[in-house]
Amino acid sequence: MKQYHQIFENMKKSNIGLTGLTDDLFVDYLMDRFETEKKSILVVTPSLYEANQLQKIINYRTNQVYLFPMDDFLTSEAVAISPDFLITRLETLTAITHQEPSIVVTHYMGYTRFLPTPKTYLKSFINLKIDQDISPQDLVQKLTDIGYKRETLVTSTGIRSSWFRFRRLPARRNSPSPN
Repeated sequence: MKQYHQIFENMKKSNIGLTGLTDDLFVDYLMDRFETEKKSILVVTPSLYEANQLQKIINYRTNQVYLFPMDDFLTSEAVAISPDFLITRLETLTAITHQEPSIVVTHYMGYTRFLPTPKTYLKSFINLKIDQDISPQDLVQKLTDIGYKRETLVTSTGIRSSWFRFRRLPARRNSPSPN
């Protein structure tokens, strides 16, 4: 990568761009900018497949890379939203709120996704402790305020309250938790 540093510096000073770079050379360029400027970088690719592949390559060079995937329009609107993508997006949003420089890789659908402000996102966190007293109505209200939907039967990510007991279905499980 050091051998390309001077070329990358000249490109930056002259406001020159290159197209048709191999993924490895593009990652060299990104890493050079990331390490030199110490600022976060957003990379937008044409497709989710390309974003995923690029994130894997960058991940070999730094652990400060995050993927922000979004389902394709037809999948998200007509069929179902992937719970794995939802968890990955939440992990990415949480990571970038720490103000450390990072590289976020997404694709067009992820780039155009409407997101709350960082302040609103951070306010949506609910921290519960063992033996903490909270009324079921308050907890249900807090959960619905941040986007959970009340369901009579929990078969997807959501909440169900019955007899002051909450059951949740985490995104990576196939059956509700017993408590």
